[in-house]
Amino acid sequence: MKLTSKTLKKYIVEVIDEATRRDVLTGLGALGAATAVGGIGMLGDDEADAEDEAIKKSEEENKKREAKFKAMKEEARLEFNDLMFNIDNPDIWVVAPTSILMAYVPMEHVYEYLDKDLNLFIKADYAEDFFSTWEIGEIYRYLFGSIGFWGTAKRKDSSDPRLFWRLVTKDKNGNQIKIDKLPMSWTIVLNVWLDRMLRFMPKLEEVSGKKRRLFLSRNSIRSEKELEEMIDTYNNTISSFSKPRYLNNAEHEDEY
Repeated sequence: MKLTSKTLKKYIVEVIDEATRRDVLTGLGALGAATAVGGIGMLGDDEADAEDEAIKKSEEENKKREAKFKAMKEEARLEFNDLMFNIDNPDIWVVAPTSILMAYVPMEHVYEYLDKDLNLFIKADYAEDFFSTWEIGEIYRYLFGSIGFWGTAKRKDSSDPRLFWRLVTKDKNGNQIKIDKLPMSWTIVLNVWLDRMLRFMPKLEEVSGKKRRLFLSRNSIRSEKELEEMIDTYNNTISSFSKPRYLNNAEHEDEY
């Protein structure tokens, strides 16, 4: 998927359409799940055993991947090290859809920046291919479960001139607050994850019972609780697109 402003607009329309479709199908989804559960009860012993074996095998494979997850994150960091910096215009920063207060540059502005640098554009476009070997649950944990990793700033004394650290602004009471910044690579990976979620959500509605458990396992989602948290994060991120909270009058604490 080429990163262009046209692609961004198409993507946002798809996200809105998908969110609307889910709302309309909520009632039908519950009915479909009940029907599916009833169908599972009619499976033959051989088919039920095969499902159990598939679940067991998938969960064993996930345990092996979990053990390698740290190495996977390090590989991602090395692959996208060129994108681990922030855009210096403080007027385009918004509050990030993270569990703690952080700031990021929305993809629309990242596109504008990448259009000016072919090498960075190619590197960003490669992200979709790179993460195609990752399961959606792994990308989710990489993005939102490793905030400490993303927030590891290159300080002022770094030899790299493309620094990132914090934004300084004021709250509604006039008190100064400092907000950690997320690098441009975080936004690019977020875009990959959202694109995967668009395809994941309709498939999730079609499974229940053991098939649902196998579906989650194959997508490296550890539990129903993690699934719920992931969907909440997805919906919160989509909502933030329609009402971005720009950090007005913010300044970079670091020096460019």
